[in-house]
Amino acid sequence: YGEPITWTAIEEELYVKHNKIKYYENKVRQKLENANKDQILISIRHSPGAGASILGRVICWNLKREYPTFILKNKFDEDVYESLLRVSAISGKHLLIFLDGNYDQNDVNQFLYRTRGIKVCVLYACKCTRSWCVNIHCEFST
Repeated sequence: YGEPITWTAIEEELYVKHNKIKYYENKVRQKLENANKDQILISIRHSPGAGASILGRVICWNLKREYPTFILKNKFDEDVYESLLRVSAISGKHLLIFLDGNYDQNDVNQFLYRTRGIKVCVLYACKCTRSWCVNIHCEFST
């Protein structure tokens, strides 16, 4: 589709403001504030071009002052895990991590396995081609 939305465009709110953005942002915030476990997974199931990347990036932008925030677009290597571990140790908070790329469920499972022991809230944008998946739908793990 197009290029990823820039941070400047998000800061200046140059995107279509779906009512879902605030709704999901509040849900993510609630999950983080009421977290009773180290790992939180939020799947953003979407049809291609529905705006899941914008949704995830806007949520990250809006929560960046409250939680250390990362957007990962490529496969993970040891340096990524070491950086996450250091930031987690310093902040003591959940890390908000948006997986925005060509990740499959196996990649997400491996990421969660490798980050066990680190408090993380993972937003995962996963393309859905099923007929019922015509827009954006978030699944919150419990």
